[in-house]
Amino acid sequence: MVTSGMKRSPFIFLSVIFLFFTAFSQVNCGGPSCTCNIDYVSNTSYSLYIWARGDVISFEVSADTSGWVGVGFSLTPNMPNSDVIIGGRLGEDMFVTDAYAITYARPPDDSQQDVFNYCVSVENGRTMMTFDRMRVTGDTNDLALNQTFYLLYAYGGTVESIGPLNFSQHTTQGVYMNQLTLSTSIECPQGPTTVNGINVTKAGPDVFVIEWNEAQNSASYEIEYRATGEAVWSNTTSNVTNTTLDNLELATTYEVRVRGVSISKLGRWSCIVIVITCDVPRMVENVIIVKNASNGQPSLDVSWDMPFSDRA
Repeated sequence: MVTSGMKRSPFIFLSVIFLFFTAFSQVNCGGPSCTCNIDYVSNTSYSLYIWARGDVISFEVSADTSGWVGVGFSLTPNMPNSDVIIGGRLGEDMFVTDAYAITYARPPDDSQQDVFNYCVSVENGRTMMTFDRMRVTGDTNDLALNQTFYLLYAYGGTVESIGPLNFSQHTTQGVYMNQLTLSTSIECPQGPTTVNGINVTKAGPDVFVIEWNEAQNSASYEIEYRATGEAVWSNTTSNVTNTTLDNLELATTYEVRVRGVSISKLGRWSCIVIVITCDVPRMVENVIIVKNASNGQPSLDVSWDMPFSDRA
């Protein structure tokens, strides 16, 4: 079984008010024109990292919450008329939606969704959303990021359901009061793009072949996997766009993720895919057959060691 958990559904309006109030956090980016890679940290609870690479802008948003996280782009430090991206996860399912805030209310979904290569993960009580979008999308509900703008943020609401989408009001919100202009320099470092198109093929009860699309600017790839619920990842590497994972525990759910590696930079992790090994015993070991002719009746006594996966 392989699932990617990528789902999006229309909003249900619950009369929830989303207010992006002014915060006192300041952005230190050396003046109104920032360079390629910008690290914004309002406090230890919320962080935002931006990669400006030509026409494609990449974002990584994380916050101390198991609920949803959001980021907004606006010409003013207020929520109305802002371009908003919200993402969250519930179990194996996730959502990332491109919305437009008309007033101080829950922003409705855009008819044109302009985010791609997106992923949401929740680990150790912290939610991380990554996504790409074009600097200029051509959508009238999206703010063109080729101009100076404000960054807004919100997080902390609970994801109640994903199909249909239902989440509660945020617990924390704010706006970075320093305006931002993203660099358009073609000299920006070109790190690996995000790995996508992961495909998993079962090659045996405990063997999977993992394949993915080539990520630009990658010299090699790092693959991590772990049983669901475990804190520590196992890892392997590959110089091509596939690898084989074997000798996995039977009847176990595994999480797998991949990222590109260049000479000097690491790409973002792909979204996690889920694989489940079969509940099939391994081959028995140390089979012993003994001929027995007691009581004049020939017979065979057969014994063997229990398969490792069945031992207590």
